[in-house]
Amino acid sequence: FSLFRFDLSAGDRFTDSYNSEVITNAGGQQLSDSLSIEAETTFLGIESVTVPAGTFDACHYREVSEATPTGFPFSTETTSDSWYAVGNGILLKQEDSEGNSTELLEASINGADI
Repeated sequence: FSLFRFDLSAGDRFTDSYNSEVITNAGGQQLSDSLSIEAETTFLGIESVTVPAGTFDACHYREVSEATPTGFPFSTETTSDSWYAVGNGILLKQEDSEGNSTELLEASINGADI
């Protein structure tokens, strides 16, 4: 999995490389897919973001990743934007270039709303 850095200034970036293996059991057969992933993440700055859970100051990151399936001569590129709450690092919102998105509906830490 990929790790995020929270010690960056706006415009700073870092790269990450990792392998991912997905094993699926379907109909008594086991299928395995492996990916090699190269990612470059840029910290775009702190901004206000509103989600169903409320309005927060958030660290905005953009990740451009290239995934190459093992044994194949092609790769796919995906761009995703993520907003993490300042002070606790909770993922508030994420959108990617494939049209997928998530938003935080509600959350608490030790029983207190964030």
